[in-house]
Amino acid sequence: MQDQRSLVLVRFAPALLALAGALLLHAGTLVHAFVLTEAGVDDQLSVGILAPMASVWLVWERRALLAALPLRPWWPGLVAVVASSALWTAGALVDIHLISQLSLVAMLMALAATVMGRSALRILAFPLLFLLFGLSAYEPLVPVLMQITAHLGVAALQASGLPISLQGLTIITDFGRWQVVEGCSGLDYVLIYAMAATLFAASAFRTTLARIMFVAAGIGAAMLANGARAWAIIYDAYLHGGLDGGHDLIGWVAFSLGFIALFAIGLRLSRAATDDGFAPTAVPREPVDAAQEAVPASLNLRSGMLSSALALVLVAIAPAALALHNRNSLANASLNGCEMAPGSSFDRDGATVLRYRAMCGGPLGVQQALDLAETLVRQVAPDAHLVTGTAIAIGDGRPIEAATLTTLQAGTTPVTYQLTYWYQIGTQSAAATARTRVGLKWQLARARLTGGDQQITFFAERQALTPH
Repeated sequence: MQDQRSLVLVRFAPALLALAGALLLHAGTLVHAFVLTEAGVDDQLSVGILAPMASVWLVWERRALLAALPLRPWWPGLVAVVASSALWTAGALVDIHLISQLSLVAMLMALAATVMGRSALRILAFPLLFLLFGLSAYEPLVPVLMQITAHLGVAALQASGLPISLQGLTIITDFGRWQVVEGCSGLDYVLIYAMAATLFAASAFRTTLARIMFVAAGIGAAMLANGARAWAIIYDAYLHGGLDGGHDLIGWVAFSLGFIALFAIGLRLSRAATDDGFAPTAVPREPVDAAQEAVPASLNLRSGMLSSALALVLVAIAPAALALHNRNSLANASLNGCEMAPGSSFDRDGATVLRYRAMCGGPLGVQQALDLAETLVRQVAPDAHLVTGTAIAIGDGRPIEAATLTTLQAGTTPVTYQLTYWYQIGTQSAAATARTRVGLKWQLARARLTGGDQQITFFAERQALTPH
C-alpha cells in the first residue's frame, strides 16, 4: 500500500510542482484576492479564502479519476500558458487586480492541461473554476447591495407598523437613526450562500438549468436574509427603547436561518433527482495507441517534469520582468509615497469649497493616491462613511468621480458633503488628467510603457451640501 501511494505521488509530482510554482510566483495576486482590496488593506480575510479550500477538496474527491488517466504532457497547452501570462502582465501594468486574478485562474488551467493532458483538465475544470469565487471582483456590488438591504429593511419595518423613512442610506425612526454602511451590504452572505449553493447543486441536481436556478435562489436567499437582519436589528432596538444590544447575535441568527431554509428546500427538491456526484463517472480519455500505453513510467515522469519546468520558466518571465521594472522605477523616483501640498479655499454657489492637493510617486504612491479620498473623508468626520461611484459633471461637462458622505455625530444636525477628486499624471505641460481610478491606472500604464513621467498629483474638492 505504501509503494502504491508513493507511485501516485510520483505520477502527480510534475503537476504539483507546476501548480505550486505558479502560485508562489504569483503570491502577490493571491494576497490582493484574499487580504487586500482596491481601497487598501482590509481588516480581515475575505470570505473568498473559502474558495481555494473548497477547490482543494474538490480535487481530492476526483483523485481516483485522475489516477486512472494516462497522465502525459499536452504540449500545445504551452500556448495557453503564454497567453495567460501575457494577460496577467497587462493586468499588472494597468494595476487592475481583477485582470491579474482572472489570468491566474486561466494559467492554472493551462498548466494542468499542459502537464497532465486534456482529459485531466476536463476533470479539474470545475474545481479550478470554483476559484473564481475567491476573486476580489465583487466589491462593485457593495453599493447595489447596500441599497437592496436598506429598501428591504424599510419595507419590512413599515409592514411591521413602525413609522419609518429612508433618506439615502440612512433609516430614520422616532427612536434613532441607522446608517447602512459597507459592512451592512451582505456581500459575505451572498458569497458564502453562492459557494455553498454551487457545491450542493453540482451534486444534487442533474440538469444545468436546475443547478443555475438553485444557485440563483441561493443568492436571492442571501439578500433576503440580510434584509431580515436589518429589520430585526432595528425592530429589536424599538422593543428595547432605542438600544442596539444584539447586533452580532441577530446577524448570526439571520444568516443561519436563511441558510438552513435554503438547503432544506434544496434537499426536498433534489430527492427525485439522480445524484451523479461532483464529476461524471466516465471521463473521455484522449485516444492513445498501444505503443503509447506501453511507455515506461520513468519516461512519462521525465516528460512530465520537462513540461512542468518549461511551463514554469514561461510563467516566471512576466513577474520577473515586472519586478525588475518596479525596482528601476523606484530607484529613479524622487518620491515613494504621497505628500500633502498646501491647499486652498474658494466660494462656489454660496458655499465654501476646500481644495486639497497631494504629490505622489513611486509604487507606494499609486496605492496611497487611491486611498487619499477615504483619508479626507475621515478628516471630515470619523463616523462618516464613504459612498463612491457617484458620477457628476463639472467644468466641461465630462464625468468625474465623486463621493457623498453624511456626518452622524450625536447632538449635531447631520450634514451631507460632496467630495470630488481627480488625478494628474506627469509634471510637464502635456500632463494627462485622469477623472476616475480606472483612468489613472490606464494613464500610468501608458507612462510606464512609453517611459513617461509617472508622478501623480491628486486633487480633491470638498463642499457641504444642503443639510437634511
